[in-house]
Amino acid sequence: MDSVAAPRLRRLCEALGMDGNSEQILSVFRRLVAPWGTTPPLDVPHWLSEVGDDHTPFEFSAAFGTRNELRILVEPLGSPPGLIANRDCALAVLEDLAKDHQISFERLRRIEDLFLPDEPQGLFSIWLGVSFFSNSPAEVKVYLNPEAQGPAKAAQLVEEAMVRLGFSNAWPTIARSIGRRGRELDELKYFSLDLAPRAESRVKVYARHLAASVADVEAAAAGARSHRPGDVMEFVEATSGSASGVFSGRPPATCLSFVESAGSEAAVATHHFPVNGGYAANDTEVAARVVRYMEKKGLPAATYERALAAVAERSPTAGIGLQSYASFRREGEQMRLTVYFPLELYQPGKIASASARSAPATPAEIVERFEREPLADHPFMRRLRREPVDLYKLWKLMKNAQIGIINGFSRRLSQVVAKVEDNRIRSILAHQLNDELGNGKFERAHSQLFAKLVTGLDRWKTEVQDDALLTPGTILSRELEEIYFTSDAWEGVGATIVIEIFGRQVDMFFGDEFRRQQEVDPKSLEWLNMHEELEIEHSAESLDLAHLVPADALPALWRGASRVNIVSTAFFDAMYGVCFG
Repeated sequence: MDSVAAPRLRRLCEALGMDGNSEQILSVFRRLVAPWGTTPPLDVPHWLSEVGDDHTPFEFSAAFGTRNELRILVEPLGSPPGLIANRDCALAVLEDLAKDHQISFERLRRIEDLFLPDEPQGLFSIWLGVSFFSNSPAEVKVYLNPEAQGPAKAAQLVEEAMVRLGFSNAWPTIARSIGRRGRELDELKYFSLDLAPRAESRVKVYARHLAASVADVEAAAAGARSHRPGDVMEFVEATSGSASGVFSGRPPATCLSFVESAGSEAAVATHHFPVNGGYAANDTEVAARVVRYMEKKGLPAATYERALAAVAERSPTAGIGLQSYASFRREGEQMRLTVYFPLELYQPGKIASASARSAPATPAEIVERFEREPLADHPFMRRLRREPVDLYKLWKLMKNAQIGIINGFSRRLSQVVAKVEDNRIRSILAHQLNDELGNGKFERAHSQLFAKLVTGLDRWKTEVQDDALLTPGTILSRELEEIYFTSDAWEGVGATIVIEIFGRQVDMFFGDEFRRQQEVDPKSLEWLNMHEELEIEHSAESLDLAHLVPADALPALWRGASRVNIVSTAFFDAMYGVCFG
């Protein structure tokens, strides 16, 4: 592999004005790919690396701005390759690089149990990146996989890692920007650490935006200090050739960078657009778009053209794949643009495929998905569980739940009972409604018992209350009203199915939290004790409901379920800010 990559890397150094450093850069590259990089490439990859679109396990990139930067990204491969073997190989390479590069392992040690578990999952364990400049030391970074313990735990891994690294309230920023559309559409994909031992070293969180519009990717960057309205939209329109519609090919991505000086606020947002994602006919078309944008922004377009020519070993008009992403970020008043150059060792001209998550194929799969990805694993509840019980936080949570869910639930459920035509479904829902209303005894209605629970917590609330503390519940109530009162019957059924699944999961969490303390009067917990039992029954009925739904109602059922998932996740994201801000 070295024999194929080294000549291109030398040419790239020359194109970027780093030919004086080329031997040092080549030496680092060989250490990154040792020992497997010395072997000739096979006809097919023996490890399906996600670094290159054709599974080449390394990639070059060049950044253009106030100074040129050359980057190498590598997935070190074990023998034979595998998640554990690759992890061990990468850590050994890092130890080797630490002999003569500025590398601190301190922050990586704080979070390695999260991202480098004994039984890893996902498509990779650890990638290594090195950046080179003309007159500065090389900088080393690592890329970790938020899905290392499964996709459902990506958010909780990222949140806990940020807390451990000192960004104790970063999660609301992440959630309302790169995660604002919910985990079905905004996937947390990479977590990166600069390893240089200095205060400006970054922690970076990346998310891919499935089925996103230009407005969606603009909004994803808005949570960073560096963001200026219209920046990302202009860049995406220039590199994609489109100003409207949804990106149905390879999804764009956003990276938020955090540094100590900015606290829990994101300092910089970088947008990554997949130019090899089905949005251009060939690399010549991509290059023309990039050059126009760079010339407009006063960036060195001629240097970019030399860099592309340096890595290309075929005509850019012959296909697409010499460039995978173009990324943009603002550095004060300056723009910075990066282009990523795959080596195409295995399959030149491969077009990166779309990676949208598939919708459930049956109503029962909706139930299975939300049982498999419990709301109780939300970062807010995971953090509550990690820390000592705080009854003021529990009061805020219960008060917002009362406003957002409890007070209006029976009225909302009655809408679904009235709208649905199938009496078998209506019978199940009416039974649940009767339970909610206390089986004809108002004093036993769930809203009354829940009010008693909140009153039992009132002694832990502060005397002066800020209305903002109750904003999450107010917003949730309004959004649930929209779902239940304006949607069709099947959307309402889908919403109810998920509400009941989430209800059992969250009630069990509430119960565990209250059992961790001895201060609350047990008499005020009657709602909780009763609801834990009822929600087990109601949650089981969600599968009964799913089996009764006709196949042609599946799209509407999924819309209702998805909408409840999004607003419920957003509620707990907001509660995180209220409780830990």
